[in-house]
Amino acid sequence: MFNSTIDMFMKKILAAAAMALVSAGAFAQSDILLDNPENEIYIGVRAGLDISSATPSGFDNSAGFSIGGIVNVPLYKNFYIEPGIGIFYNTVGVDTKGLESEYPDADIDASLRFLGVRIPVVAGYHFDFTPDLNVAVFTGPEMNIGTSGKYHLNVNGESGSESVYGSGGTFKRFDMDWKFGVGVNYRQFHFDVAGGVGMIDISKNMPGEKFRLNRVSFTLGYNF
Repeated sequence: MFNSTIDMFMKKILAAAAMALVSAGAFAQSDILLDNPENEIYIGVRAGLDISSATPSGFDNSAGFSIGGIVNVPLYKNFYIEPGIGIFYNTVGVDTKGLESEYPDADIDASLRFLGVRIPVVAGYHFDFTPDLNVAVFTGPEMNIGTSGKYHLNVNGESGSESVYGSGGTFKRFDMDWKFGVGVNYRQFHFDVAGGVGMIDISKNMPGEKFRLNRVSFTLGYNF
Protein backbone atom coordinates (compact mmCIF):
# COMPACT_ATOMS: atom_id res chain seq x y z
CA MET A 1 0.00 0.00 0.00
CA PHE A 2 1.19 3.51 -0.69
CA ASN A 3 1.95 5.45 2.48
CA SER A 4 1.89 8.65 0.47
CA THR A 5 0.78 8.33 -3.14
CA ILE A 6 1.87 11.76 -4.30
CA ASP A 7 5.27 11.49 -2.57
CA MET A 8 5.82 8.12 -4.19
CA PHE A 9 4.94 9.55 -7.62
CA MET A 10 7.37 12.41 -7.20
CA LYS A 11 10.23 10.17 -6.01
CA LYS A 12 9.84 7.81 -8.97
CA ILE A 13 9.58 10.60 -11.52
CA LEU A 14 12.50 12.59 -10.10
CA ALA A 15 14.61 9.43 -10.05
CA ALA A 16 13.72 8.71 -13.66
CA ALA A 17 14.51 12.29 -14.63
CA ALA A 18 17.93 12.07 -12.98
CA MET A 19 18.69 8.78 -14.74
CA ALA A 20 17.58 10.18 -18.07
CA LEU A 21 19.74 13.28 -17.72
CA VAL A 22 22.78 11.24 -16.66
CA SER A 23 22.30 8.92 -19.63
CA ALA A 24 21.81 11.86 -21.96
CA GLY A 25 24.97 13.52 -20.68
CA ALA A 26 26.96 10.35 -21.26
CA PHE A 27 25.90 10.22 -24.90
CA ALA A 28 25.93 13.93 -25.62
CA GLN A 29 28.42 14.96 -28.29
CA SER A 30 27.47 18.63 -28.57
CA ASP A 31 25.73 21.40 -26.69
CA ILE A 32 22.06 20.96 -25.82
CA LEU A 33 19.88 22.25 -28.65
CA LEU A 34 16.96 24.27 -27.27
CA ASP A 35 15.46 25.33 -30.60
CA ASN A 36 15.71 22.45 -33.04
CA PRO A 37 14.89 23.69 -36.58
CA GLU A 38 14.05 20.12 -37.60
CA ASN A 39 11.08 19.82 -35.22
CA GLU A 40 8.06 18.44 -37.07
CA ILE A 41 4.77 16.76 -36.31
CA TYR A 42 4.84 13.00 -35.80
CA ILE A 43 2.65 10.17 -34.57
CA GLY A 44 3.57 7.35 -32.20
CA VAL A 45 2.27 4.21 -30.55
CA ARG A 46 2.52 3.59 -26.81
CA ALA A 47 2.18 0.62 -24.42
CA GLY A 48 2.57 0.96 -20.68
CA LEU A 49 2.51 -0.77 -17.31
CA ASP A 50 0.19 1.05 -14.90
CA ILE A 51 0.47 0.81 -11.10
CA SER A 52 -2.76 2.16 -9.62
CA SER A 53 -3.72 3.20 -6.11
CA ALA A 54 -6.77 4.84 -4.60
CA THR A 55 -7.70 7.12 -1.75
CA PRO A 56 -9.10 6.80 0.93
CA SER A 57 -7.42 3.99 2.90
CA GLY A 58 -8.60 0.43 2.48
CA PHE A 59 -7.24 -0.02 -1.04
CA ASP A 60 -3.95 -1.50 -2.24
CA ASN A 61 -1.81 -0.67 -5.27
CA SER A 62 -2.24 -3.08 -8.17
CA ALA A 63 -1.04 -3.49 -11.76
CA GLY A 64 -2.72 -2.89 -15.10
CA PHE A 65 -1.83 -1.75 -18.58
CA SER A 66 -2.60 0.81 -21.27
CA ILE A 67 -2.07 0.96 -25.05
CA GLY A 68 -2.71 3.77 -27.51
CA GLY A 69 -1.34 6.40 -29.83
CA ILE A 70 -0.22 10.03 -29.75
CA VAL A 71 0.29 12.99 -32.08
CA ASN A 72 3.22 15.26 -31.22
CA VAL A 73 2.75 18.81 -32.53
CA PRO A 74 5.59 21.39 -32.24
CA LEU A 75 4.44 24.82 -31.03
CA TYR A 76 7.44 27.12 -30.46
CA LYS A 77 11.12 26.23 -30.33
CA ASN A 78 11.13 22.88 -28.46
CA PHE A 79 7.73 23.35 -26.85
CA TYR A 80 5.05 20.94 -28.02
CA ILE A 81 1.54 19.69 -27.37
CA GLU A 82 0.77 15.98 -27.45
CA PRO A 83 -2.83 14.73 -27.50
CA GLY A 84 -3.45 11.01 -27.48
CA ILE A 85 -6.06 8.31 -27.18
CA GLY A 86 -5.95 4.72 -26.00
CA ILE A 87 -7.51 2.02 -23.88
CA PHE A 88 -6.66 1.02 -20.33
CA TYR A 89 -7.26 -1.86 -17.95
CA ASN A 90 -6.44 -0.85 -14.39
CA THR A 91 -7.00 -2.68 -11.11
CA VAL A 92 -7.03 -1.64 -7.46
CA GLY A 93 -6.78 -4.11 -4.59
CA VAL A 94 -9.47 -3.99 -1.88
CA ASP A 95 -8.66 -4.56 1.79
CA THR A 96 -10.59 -7.70 2.82
CA LYS A 97 -10.41 -7.25 6.62
CA GLY A 98 -14.04 -6.12 6.68
CA LEU A 99 -15.09 -9.40 5.05
CA GLU A 100 -13.45 -11.72 7.56
CA SER A 101 -16.52 -11.89 9.78
CA GLU A 102 -18.70 -12.76 6.78
CA TYR A 103 -16.26 -15.38 5.50
CA PRO A 104 -14.46 -16.79 8.58
CA ASP A 105 -11.30 -18.81 7.94
CA ALA A 106 -11.60 -18.23 4.18
CA ASP A 107 -8.97 -17.26 1.63
CA ILE A 108 -10.34 -13.96 0.31
CA ASP A 109 -9.18 -11.71 -2.50
CA ALA A 110 -11.05 -8.63 -3.73
CA SER A 111 -10.32 -5.98 -6.35
CA LEU A 112 -11.79 -3.23 -8.49
CA ARG A 113 -11.22 -3.65 -12.23
CA PHE A 114 -11.67 -0.78 -14.68
CA LEU A 115 -11.64 -0.92 -18.48
CA GLY A 116 -12.03 2.23 -20.53
CA VAL A 117 -10.80 4.91 -22.90
CA ARG A 118 -8.00 7.31 -21.90
CA ILE A 119 -7.47 10.72 -23.55
CA PRO A 120 -4.36 12.64 -22.42
CA VAL A 121 -3.57 16.15 -23.64
CA VAL A 122 -0.13 17.13 -22.36
CA ALA A 123 2.22 19.99 -23.11
CA GLY A 124 5.96 19.60 -22.86
CA TYR A 125 9.45 20.72 -23.71
CA HIS A 126 12.32 18.58 -24.99
CA PHE A 127 16.06 19.08 -24.57
CA ASP A 128 17.96 17.81 -27.63
CA PHE A 129 21.36 16.38 -26.70
CA THR A 130 22.17 14.86 -30.09
CA PRO A 131 20.23 14.44 -33.37
CA ASP A 132 19.19 11.01 -32.08
CA LEU A 133 18.52 11.70 -28.39
CA ASN A 134 16.28 14.07 -26.45
CA VAL A 135 14.78 14.25 -22.99
CA ALA A 136 11.33 15.77 -22.44
CA VAL A 137 9.32 16.94 -19.45
CA PHE A 138 5.55 17.16 -19.79
CA THR A 139 2.32 17.78 -17.92
CA GLY A 140 -1.38 18.16 -18.58
CA PRO A 141 -4.88 16.75 -17.99
CA GLU A 142 -5.91 13.21 -18.78
CA MET A 143 -9.53 12.09 -19.18
CA ASN A 144 -10.60 8.53 -18.38
CA ILE A 145 -13.97 7.21 -19.53
CA GLY A 146 -14.97 3.86 -18.05
CA THR A 147 -16.64 1.33 -20.35
CA SER A 148 -16.62 -1.51 -17.83
CA GLY A 149 -16.08 -1.53 -14.08
CA LYS A 150 -16.27 -4.58 -11.84
CA TYR A 151 -15.99 -5.39 -8.16
CA HIS A 152 -14.38 -8.82 -8.18
CA LEU A 153 -14.44 -11.16 -5.17
CA ASN A 154 -12.70 -14.53 -4.85
CA VAL A 155 -13.49 -16.71 -1.82
CA ASN A 156 -11.64 -20.01 -1.54
CA GLY A 157 -11.14 -20.13 -5.31
CA GLU A 158 -14.76 -19.31 -6.20
CA SER A 159 -15.06 -16.01 -8.07
CA GLY A 160 -17.87 -13.57 -8.66
CA SER A 161 -18.18 -9.99 -9.83
CA GLU A 162 -20.69 -7.16 -10.09
CA SER A 163 -20.74 -3.91 -12.03
CA VAL A 164 -19.77 -0.71 -10.23
CA TYR A 165 -21.30 1.51 -12.96
CA GLY A 166 -24.91 2.28 -13.87
CA SER A 167 -27.85 3.57 -11.87
CA GLY A 168 -27.15 1.30 -8.91
CA GLY A 169 -23.39 1.41 -9.16
CA THR A 170 -20.79 2.78 -6.79
CA PHE A 171 -18.70 4.83 -9.22
CA LYS A 172 -19.04 7.39 -11.99
CA ARG A 173 -17.72 6.52 -15.43
CA PHE A 174 -15.91 9.83 -16.02
CA ASP A 175 -12.63 10.54 -14.28
CA MET A 176 -9.82 13.03 -14.77
CA ASP A 177 -6.27 13.11 -13.45
CA TRP A 178 -3.35 15.49 -13.83
CA LYS A 179 -0.46 13.82 -15.60
CA PHE A 180 3.21 14.78 -15.28
CA GLY A 181 6.39 12.99 -16.19
CA VAL A 182 9.67 12.73 -18.04
CA GLY A 183 10.40 10.92 -21.29
CA VAL A 184 13.37 9.90 -23.42
CA ASN A 185 13.33 9.60 -27.21
CA TYR A 186 16.23 7.76 -28.85
CA ARG A 187 15.89 7.67 -32.62
CA GLN A 188 12.36 6.29 -33.11
CA PHE A 189 12.15 4.66 -29.67
CA HIS A 190 10.41 6.20 -26.66
CA PHE A 191 10.36 5.58 -22.91
CA ASP A 192 8.69 7.60 -20.18
CA VAL A 193 7.67 7.41 -16.55
CA ALA A 194 4.65 9.46 -15.50
CA GLY A 195 2.33 10.03 -12.58
CA GLY A 196 -1.38 10.70 -12.70
CA VAL A 197 -2.96 12.34 -9.64
CA GLY A 198 -6.74 11.93 -9.41
CA MET A 199 -8.61 15.25 -9.57
CA ILE A 200 -12.21 14.02 -9.33
CA ASP A 201 -14.14 12.16 -6.66
CA ILE A 202 -15.72 9.36 -8.70
CA SER A 203 -17.73 7.81 -5.85
CA LYS A 204 -21.53 7.96 -5.99
CA ASN A 205 -22.63 6.54 -2.64
CA MET A 206 -19.70 6.64 -0.22
CA PRO A 207 -20.88 9.13 2.46
CA GLY A 208 -18.03 11.17 3.88
CA GLU A 209 -15.47 9.55 1.61
CA LYS A 210 -13.84 10.84 -1.59
CA PHE A 211 -12.59 8.17 -3.96
CA ARG A 212 -9.77 9.23 -6.27
CA LEU A 213 -7.68 7.02 -8.53
CA ASN A 214 -3.93 7.69 -8.84
CA ARG A 215 -1.39 6.03 -11.06
CA VAL A 216 2.27 5.59 -11.97
CA SER A 217 2.93 4.47 -15.56
CA PHE A 218 6.04 3.08 -17.25
CA THR A 219 5.61 3.42 -21.00
CA LEU A 220 7.43 2.18 -24.10
CA GLY A 221 6.70 3.47 -27.57
CA TYR A 222 7.72 3.92 -31.16
CA ASN A 223 7.58 7.18 -33.14
CA PHE A 224 6.91 7.20 -36.88
